[in-house]
Amino acid sequence: MEWPKQCACGESWTAEEWEELPTDGRYFAGSEGWMELRTCVCGARLTIPSSAPEPAVTPETGDP
Repeated sequence: MEWPKQCACGESWTAEEWEELPTDGRYFAGSEGWMELRTCVCGARLTIPSSAPEPAVTPETGDP
């Protein structure tokens, strides 16, 4: 991933600024792997490659 990430609206986001954007989750994009979604101030969705999400843990048992 190369920074800054550029939105079509003209805004650009550094790696540090990226963390400030609202997160919209992650999705698996097949051969591209996991992608992280964030929302630009203009409302557009931006994506970057991401690591696989951590498995959910059941609070009562600690099991995934």
